[in-house]
Amino acid sequence: MIFLFCIITNDCLANILKENKTYVNKIITDGNYSLMLPFKENDVFNIQQLDQLVENLKTNLSEPQVVVIPSNKENYYDIIIKTERKKILDANITLDNNNYKDYGRENLYLSLGRDHIFSGGDYFSIYTKERLTKNRKEHRESLYSLSYAIPIRNWKVSYSFSHEKTKNKILSSKYENRKVENIHNVEFSKVLYRNATKKIDFFFGFNLKDTKNYFNEIKLEVSSKRRNKIFLGSRMYYYFNNAVLYLEPSIERGVRFLGGEGDKNNKQVSFPFDKEFKKYNMNIYLSKSFFPTNYGYFNYTANISASYTSDHLLDANKFEMGGLNSVRGFKESTIKGDKGIYMSNTFSFEREGISPFIGFDFGLSRDYYRKESDRLVGAATGIKFKKRNIVASVTFSKALKYAQDMPRENPPIYFKVSYSF
Repeated sequence: MIFLFCIITNDCLANILKENKTYVNKIITDGNYSLMLPFKENDVFNIQQLDQLVENLKTNLSEPQVVVIPSNKENYYDIIIKTERKKILDANITLDNNNYKDYGRENLYLSLGRDHIFSGGDYFSIYTKERLTKNRKEHRESLYSLSYAIPIRNWKVSYSFSHEKTKNKILSSKYENRKVENIHNVEFSKVLYRNATKKIDFFFGFNLKDTKNYFNEIKLEVSSKRRNKIFLGSRMYYYFNNAVLYLEPSIERGVRFLGGEGDKNNKQVSFPFDKEFKKYNMNIYLSKSFFPTNYGYFNYTANISASYTSDHLLDANKFEMGGLNSVRGFKESTIKGDKGIYMSNTFSFEREGISPFIGFDFGLSRDYYRKESDRLVGAATGIKFKKRNIVASVTFSKALKYAQDMPRENPPIYFKVSYSF
């Protein structure tokens, strides 16, 4: 009989030595964990299941503790599960100026989250975004979203719903454009493999988007459609030498089920858009820290996003670049294409308080019916501020290369400030 005792706190997994097949004797918990347990009493017990248990318990608000002790039966072990609450709520408020200047640049965001609502390890959150327009009576843009995720044995099920409303009065307030958009997103994910230095999971799901556009309260049938898609992909994490590498390959497919618009009417137009499209995506994130000092450390971060399709996509499904989160130096206009790639590079000195950074970004995009590609190049510099619950940044940027016929603009300045409580 092997005597085994371990406590798992946060992301630290105990080393479990095992010579014989082991089993679960009793499961003792301080809450409702029946759905998320990857094993039952008398099941075979191994390190993979213990690892899955900790994965299911992790949230931003609670710290899991798992104790494994030998029982009075040979090769059987008792599992004791406790969670210690660190915070009652996950709350954040953010202000930025990452919008167009026409009706007002500033956006206000608020998010609230809470775990262990219906079952151990679940998480519910609400999120709102309000554009702080200059004339609230004539221009409004609002987004409301809620999401819920729950681990069920070896799987995780996530659902989100968003409701977006925009209203803009034009031509001396005589006419009004209005849009209402509802999006449902369902995802199923499962960890396929994990050890001390890597983690690989698999996910699939579907997205249902219903858009309604109005002009002076008259519904525009041409642009008011339901467009749905399914998706499949993998998330891969690698940790090595003070670095983390994240890879996310995925594929999307436009579908007609549940009322989605298909391609049945494409033959009636000269340059049809493909609603039943197939698109391949790849997102890559790399962060590497080096040269630690008594004052902080240097860090290099790269973000790469690529998309490819042989179809002619609707505007909402196209690859987009230009802005704070892709190619900096552009704010009033962006580039969209059926396929493309961009790379954002940031070199910073990280420390408590003020951290300076510089960046260099570039991207390439092409539309289905165009022979030439659009190229963007931009540079940025700025500072980040981190102190307790406050995170803020100011970014000064400049476009180094515009796409053909793209309007010129003054060097954009981005700011963002967040407070967590």
